[in-house]
Parts: sequence; structure tokens; C-alpha cells
Amino acid sequence: MAAGERLVGRRPGDRPGITKPAGGPGSACGCGICGRRSARTGWFEGALYDIQYATGGTDPSVGASGPVALLPGVLFPTALFPTALLGSHPVRPASKGPARPPPDQERVFQKSGPNDWWSFPGSSAPRASALALVGFVGLCLLVGATGGAVTAGSVRVWYGALHQPPGTPPNWLFGPVWTALYVTIGISGWLVWRRRGPARELLLWGWQLAVNALWAPAFFGLHNLALGLAVLAVLLVLVGLTIVRFARVQRLAAWLMLPYFGWCCFAAYLNAGFWWLNAI
Repeated sequence: MAAGERLVGRRPGDRPGITKPAGGPGSACGCGICGRRSARTGWFEGALYDIQYATGGTDPSVGASGPVALLPGVLFPTALFPTALLGSHPVRPASKGPARPPPDQERVFQKSGPNDWWSFPGSSAPRASALALVGFVGLCLLVGATGGAVTAGSVRVWYGALHQPPGTPPNWLFGPVWTALYVTIGISGWLVWRRRGPARELLLWGWQLAVNALWAPAFFGLHNLALGLAVLAVLLVLVGLTIVRFARVQRLAAWLMLPYFGWCCFAAYLNAGFWWLNAI
């Protein structure tokens, strides 16, 4: 048994086989570092020893400079137990691994291990960032593909028989334009996610994308021109609000949404023209 240590007897709260420094009120710690301890410090150390035993800790006298050094760092961060309260023990860091981000910054695409990477704002690893970009753009393209499948069944027969307003572009132009716009929409959302994570701005982004997905079924699926115009009116409001909110977080993201907003305005003009010219 090391000098200055004794085996504590079986008292309430003590555990057999656990050695403690001969601390306590009015006695020396025996670790070679501390001086005299107060009654409050000795009581607090005893409580920490009991917690260490309950959490499966080993003998505190082996390779430790104090009880706090053996406590799990996650349960008892050093900031919550100042050195002045525990005595003069130097506290060893709980881990030498990479520092974890604050809990409010932890985001998606996380994994645990010695080579952790996190996708919290401002610290995204390249691999996580690329996966997120694929997810944002892929989601937008999926919405476009769903709308295209609905449109394909009506564009040649029903849509071709409608009276078209001035300035209606050829049918082949809609596909490439919407594809490019969906890519920019995805990149815009990804840029905001990289800066702020899943913030409120992305809620607006998701709502406008959901409303966008409703337009093709309303216009081409149900052949309801008035309903399609109403969907576009809601879409314009949501896209405008999204641009305003994005501009406060990432200006490039807001700029990437502007062509989409302009095309939606043009689509609203065409929808209104179709409704006006083909009203029965």
C-alpha cells in the first residue's frame, strides 16, 4: 500500500477493497501535491470516490493524481468542478482525441471513433459535405422527375389542345430549364445547411419544394387550371420568403434562388393565360 494511504473500514457509503488517501478534516492528503484539506473538501472527495466505484472505476491510487482524474469526463466536466473546490489536485484531460463540437452544433452524418468527422456548420468534412450535397440536389431532382412523369401523359394530347398565351415556349425547353433550376435549388439549400445546419430557413425551403411538387398533379394531372394557378401563387410567396431568409444567412444561396423565382413568375403568367383563354 502506498505511503499516506489506508484501507478504509466498512462504513456507510464505503466500498471494500477501495483505497483512499488519508484525507479528511484536518489530515494530510498523502498524494505529495496537496496540503491540508478542509472538512468540506474531504467530504466532497468521499462522494466522488463513491461515484467512481458505482460507475465501475478502478482503484484511485493507481496512476491518478486525484479522484476527478478517474471520473468519466462526460458525466463530470472539469468546468463544473473547479480546482479550488477539490483542492490543489491537477486534473488530467479526459481524452486526447479530437474535440467534439458543442451539443447544439452536432448535426447529421455523424459517426463515432478515433477519426470522427462531423457535419456541423463551419466544420463539415469533405466526405460528409459531398454526401449532403448529393442529398439536397437528389431530392430536388426527384421532385422534378415525379412532376415530369405526371406531365408526360397530358402534354401531347390535353396540353396541345389548349389555347396558348403569347410567349409560350416550346415543349422541349421546359425539361432542361427545370432540371437546371432544381440543381440550383438543391445547391442553395445545401449552402444554408452548411452555414447553419437544419435551421428554420430550411423549413421554408422544404415547404416551397413540397408545394412545387403539387403543381404538376394539379395542372397536368387534374387538368385544373385554376387550382394550378392557386398552387403557383402559394409557391411564389414561399419562394420569396425563402430568398429573404436565405439572404440573411448566405447571400450566394439567395442569388441561386432568384432564377427559380423568376421562372415561377413566368409560369404563373402562363398558367393564368391558359386559364383565361380556355375558361368554359
